[in-house]
Amino acid sequence: MSKILKKGKNLVRDSFTMPADEHQLIDALKKRIRLLGGEVKKSELIRAGITLLNTLSNTALTSAINAIPNLKTGRPTKESQPARETLPSVKAVPKPTVKKPTESAGSAPVKVSAEVPVKAVRKTAPKPARKRPTKVLAAS
Repeated sequence: MSKILKKGKNLVRDSFTMPADEHQLIDALKKRIRLLGGEVKKSELIRAGITLLNTLSNTALTSAINAIPNLKTGRPTKESQPARETLPSVKAVPKPTVKKPTESAGSAPVKVSAEVPVKAVRKTAPKPARKRPTKVLAAS
């Protein structure tokens, strides 16, 4: 149903905010086109809508734009966004600490480390050398 653009065409990535009920219209239109035997992406629907708006007269375009409510620009507030699942918190592993040397002469700093689990390193055997196929000389 859709034509593929030529390679030389510049594409622009953009994002915008829209009310949830208008966003559901995109899904409804996609299903409607699927029932008609086609397949369409969200961006193709939006581009088709813009193309149709461009064909309207100035009066019709003005009334279509006035029918859409104005929205605040920017990202929606946290209250209006759907709740996301939060991941369980992970406890931070304490870093090893070094005690500062005391005033006594000749004593070296003592390292005191917290019990930090050490990951076991698995050693693997070296890979065997790759054998080259032998050439078979044809007998003459």
